[in-house]
Amino acid sequence: MAQSSKLWYDKPAAEWNEALPIGNGRVGAMIYGRTRTELLCLNEDSVWYGGPQDRVPKDALAHLPKLRELVREGKHAEAEKLVDRRFCATPSGQRHYEPLGTVKIEFGHDGEGVSEYRRELDLDTAVHRTEYAFDGKMVKVEMLASVIDQVIAIRVQSEETIEFVVRLTRLGEIEYESHEYLDSVETTDNRMVMLVTPGGYQSVRACCALGINTDSEGTTENQGGSLVVNAKDAFIVVAARTTFRHMNFDTLAWEDVSAALERGADKIWDYHIQQYRSAYRQMQLTLGPPTSGDALPTDQRIKEGTTPALIALYTNYSRYLLLSSSRRSNTPTTQHLDLPANLQGLWNPSFHPAWGSKFTMNINLQMNYWGALPLNLSSTMDPLFSLLHRLASPENGGRVAKEMYGARGWCCHNNTDLWADCAPCERWTPATLWPLGGAWLCSFIWEHYLFTSSLSTLRKNFPVLQGAVEFCLDWLVEERFPDGKIYRVTNPSLSPENTFIDATGAKGVFCRGSTADLTIISSLFEDYLNVCKTLHLKPHLLRETRKQVIAI
Repeated sequence: MAQSSKLWYDKPAAEWNEALPIGNGRVGAMIYGRTRTELLCLNEDSVWYGGPQDRVPKDALAHLPKLRELVREGKHAEAEKLVDRRFCATPSGQRHYEPLGTVKIEFGHDGEGVSEYRRELDLDTAVHRTEYAFDGKMVKVEMLASVIDQVIAIRVQSEETIEFVVRLTRLGEIEYESHEYLDSVETTDNRMVMLVTPGGYQSVRACCALGINTDSEGTTENQGGSLVVNAKDAFIVVAARTTFRHMNFDTLAWEDVSAALERGADKIWDYHIQQYRSAYRQMQLTLGPPTSGDALPTDQRIKEGTTPALIALYTNYSRYLLLSSSRRSNTPTTQHLDLPANLQGLWNPSFHPAWGSKFTMNINLQMNYWGALPLNLSSTMDPLFSLLHRLASPENGGRVAKEMYGARGWCCHNNTDLWADCAPCERWTPATLWPLGGAWLCSFIWEHYLFTSSLSTLRKNFPVLQGAVEFCLDWLVEERFPDGKIYRVTNPSLSPENTFIDATGAKGVFCRGSTADLTIISSLFEDYLNVCKTLHLKPHLLRETRKQVIAI
């Protein structure tokens, strides 16, 4: 079992990509396992640069007939020029995801004094552990991210009293990006609080709070804005809240820390493991027979080549990552603001991450969840459905559908962000003007029912599905093709991030009725008919949808 449920290494992480992740769906950390200065690179899923934006193109609808004419006539360059001038949003980009900060724990243990080193991530308990001997005395540092307590919990234990320093900062490994938008760090006897404004107009504000308890003989002292700990057993708690979900974010962060410290490490560990296993152990995968290489550190196992146990470990790790980056919150009043796994899941060290670490809807967000249902992790889809409901709202996707395309229902283009922005993103023609990102995501609504038989979830998500159907019914237009027949297709249409060479040798992006578009829409309509039948519904769209399934 250990060969398929533990990642372990015999040396600390040299950089962020070698660190190991923990997360409770909302708050996460990458852990380096270092003995001199341990690093926890923190993320909270709603720490994004900037607030909501009004980016819907103002006169796209007036130019839609002309665009369709240019596409119909194969005038690729003119069509792309019109899209760039009339259909791209201003500003062109959406908001981007940022790191929360960094916890540094300075042990000062290095050199020849360190031996018997091991760091591991136990996928069966979601606990990270670093163990080593320093000058012959064992030191153990364990960490987890609790869904129940909504904190990152750290326990430092040693055979004898050790001294270490705890700091809270936004200074990370990427030094040229450090100290961006850090408001303040205040330290008291055993607690620290960091206030952060990520930047940009109407940005959220964030509070990261940290508290420490020690054994009865231990001490914690504020020295120059850092906490100096002397103890054999120390319990450190980190919590974070933002104004995205709570206006009293700083108060709640302190309350999270206080409650966790009062509960104590033993109970937090027990409750966390029990709660986590209730989800993780809904499926178990072991593959054999075992080989001698299975006992090697994980990086060495990979170099040795693929084995059945390594395949099982890879699969179990993927399940762990989704559970750690996509969980329903334990606060019912804010569950509608739960966020799914983004481009990097939950973990991001950069103030300028690749593609903004957004929710990319022309395949990446879908890919995050392709394994959720087959691997029996249906609960991880709740945050995805929460985002879908926000996208489908009249002020977001509904407005874009109406103002850009004169359509009913709702739509979303190739990306979205913290604020459920549905307007076109960036100015890259092969991806930008593609309003079917939301329709594609809706495929999970019927698929979720097929795996879970949850009628309540199906009913809850039906309005979202119906809104996407309404848009697609209006988005389809009649076009005559060279065979003389008239088909219902999309125009303009594209295959996401693709270009083509037409029969004349000209390079183009837009076409009529791409396979990608028609496949997504046909599947959407079929799902809608199945949902209506299952829920015994006869909405006004039923006859129209049946007709279009035949016409496409």
